[in-house]
Amino acid sequence: SDAFVDWTFLDSARLAGPPAAVYALRSLLKQSAYRQCDGVTFNIVNQTKVVFCAVSAWVLLGEGQTMQQCAALFCAIMAGGLLLLGPSSDGSGSSSTSTSTGSSSSSSSSN
Repeated sequence: SDAFVDWTFLDSARLAGPPAAVYALRSLLKQSAYRQCDGVTFNIVNQTKVVFCAVSAWVLLGEGQTMQQCAALFCAIMAGGLLLLGPSSDGSGSSSTSTSTGSSSSSSSSN
């Protein structure tokens, strides 16, 4: 009961309010993304929450990351970026296929 002597509602709201608001906003955005993304994209992007937690801990609490943690966070960010850029790399691969098809058709027309 001594733990509640100095407790006030305003202190609790000040400490727990911002993280709760961010969590609620993230949940709303997550539901919106779930409706608009395919399953693989949603799951990979959803895993970037670790990056946001690490950045929030650094900004709000001043807790830095080790070099290994920074490398892992960088890999997570790059995986999310590669996922977003993935379809455009498929388009460049199909253009090289059409080029080889075009060159074989031009060689058959010369015979």
